[in-house]
Amino acid sequence: MTNNIKKPEWYMTQLLTWVRDHSSFLEERIQPLLDKAGFKYSTAVSEFTKGLLQLAIEKLAADLPKLGQDDVLFSHTIDETLVFCKELVGFGYPINQPGCLYVLCSDSVFNRWLDLEDKSATEKVDAILQSETAWQLPYGDNITDLEELMVPECTEAFMTLMLVITDRYKRLPNPLAKIKFFNMQLLLLDDFRTRLVQIMREQHPLDAIYGSILNAINYIILILKEWSDLPLFLRLHYYKVEYENFETNKKKQGNGDLAEIGTEKDGDSNTISVSSLVVTNFEISEVFHDFDQIKLDFMKGMAFDNTISLFEHLRKEMRKIIVEMIMYDTKARSQHYRKDRYCSQRYCSRGMVDSPHAC
Repeated sequence: MTNNIKKPEWYMTQLLTWVRDHSSFLEERIQPLLDKAGFKYSTAVSEFTKGLLQLAIEKLAADLPKLGQDDVLFSHTIDETLVFCKELVGFGYPINQPGCLYVLCSDSVFNRWLDLEDKSATEKVDAILQSETAWQLPYGDNITDLEELMVPECTEAFMTLMLVITDRYKRLPNPLAKIKFFNMQLLLLDDFRTRLVQIMREQHPLDAIYGSILNAINYIILILKEWSDLPLFLRLHYYKVEYENFETNKKKQGNGDLAEIGTEKDGDSNTISVSSLVVTNFEISEVFHDFDQIKLDFMKGMAFDNTISLFEHLRKEMRKIIVEMIMYDTKARSQHYRKDRYCSQRYCSRGMVDSPHAC
């Protein structure tokens, strides 16, 4: 009943049901036996879940290559796998233990997944900026922190998209896979900045949309600075620096580029080798050493430094244009006033010069 390639959620839900239904028995009956036998660092539920996960890993590794060019079904399988792994963590399964996410990091699967994520994100950004309410405040009369910052709807939606993407890849066990997702986010941020520049150039500096774009840039800079201090992005920056240093050294030594992440296929079969997943993880660990908090003190820069710098430059240019436009408009409006002869002007009741051009 659960063996349907179009419904991966069926067998994943069945496995979760087995884990949930057997948890009490394993904790109350089996765990004391493990403790008594000296396996104090092993939990019965985790070991039981690990055994069941082997079934899911083998099933997923066998099904993914069979999906062909059906992007909808492929994306659905990826989505269900991410939800499945997230729910497993909720059951107490250690995130560093073998799981289905290793299958998603295999060569052919990951590259296709990343392409689809990039395509989907780009389409969503198009829809966000083409919305009729793109430059309006998102919550109307309901005052929020976003309202105080005057953040337009399109910017909040875009940063929410960035959060969703982060949530989808943050549990991946492969650091290089995370780096590639992070690089995709940086490209999306740069593309959004470019789009803002294009829209900005079509607006008058004193128009409402021009001001909304400036508010959007302020908000993005603020959020990126906050994200730069999060453990996830500190770790990502560390991994990225480690990888770039490794790649540079490899080129200097003439040993070629680092092999792509992932697994090979068994012979002429279209089935992903499950055993090679462990080998892949070992090879990656040779490049990306365990994250060391102490090394942060010696690490230069932050994850979003270059992106923040570009947005800050744009903000500076826009502010400069607004100031110049205000000065130009003020000078233009004061031309008639400058020609007034004060000695011939009559005084008003308040003792001030009654000049119509000054009003």
